Amino acid sequence: MPCHPLTRARPLLRLLLLRLLLPLLLAAGPAAAAEDALKIGTYKDYPPFTMTQADGSLTGFEPDLVDDLCARMEVRCTLEAVDWSNVYQDLNQGKYDLYLGGMAINAERRKYIDATAPYAVCGAAFAVMSDNGLVKEAYIDRISYDQNSDKDQSYFSDLIGLIRTRTLGLHRGTVHEPIMSRLLPAPAQVRLYDKEAELYSDLLAGKVDIVMANLYALHYFISENRQRTPRPVLWGPLITGEALCSGIAGAVRTGRTDLVERLN
Repeated sequence: MPCHPLTRARPLLRLLLLRLLLPLLLAAGPAAAAEDALKIGTYKDYPPFTMTQADGSLTGFEPDLVDDLCARMEVRCTLEAVDWSNVYQDLNQGKYDLYLGGMAINAERRKYIDATAPYAVCGAAFAVMSDNGLVKEAYIDRISYDQNSDKDQSYFSDLIGLIRTRTLGLHRGTVHEPIMSRLLPAPAQVRLYDKEAELYSDLLAGKVDIVMANLYALHYFISENRQRTPRPVLWGPLITGEALCSGIAGAVRTGRTDLVERLN
């Protein structure tokens, strides 16, 4: 029996529809997949945010946050330690969907990523060893890096005067590095570290006089070493302000406002 003309045309129609719909399917593919699963990166050794155990598993605040977040979003998530120095590039190349690693968000970082709503406040603090002569001049106060008042400007002048003749340790690539690089005049000694653990190790060994870091990270470091003699102690002011950091938040690649809205 001869085929009806429409029957013979069906394969051609299917091919034509496929050609028309394929670009739309491809465009929707990654977004659709992201609705069901999220690949999340974190910094492997940044206590108390994330810590790597001997067996390679990740623990800490961020892994707990991921478990809670993904359960409430009803999505499958994978969490892995990634290279902090390539976060912006890797996010925007789609190597992972979200970065949660105690990232302090400010205007400079928003040039490279989109950020979720903050899930923690942020501030920078200093630590020295308890036998450091600076301890005798210790004061605890809050300074806004925005420098909107005479009080803040005066405190910064005093602070820089005390630091400039010492060796200051900073974690490379953090929001603290550009601030102190601008504030500290020569011949201030600034030593940059690629790993947070090495920064603290050199403070304990007396290779740097002062370290500046995230307040939560410093509190954890000091608590873990409180039995030492001498021991690390907080020193100086807590530094806050929008120019430093508007909060600790998750980071996604630029343009993923849909994912930011879901995460928020």
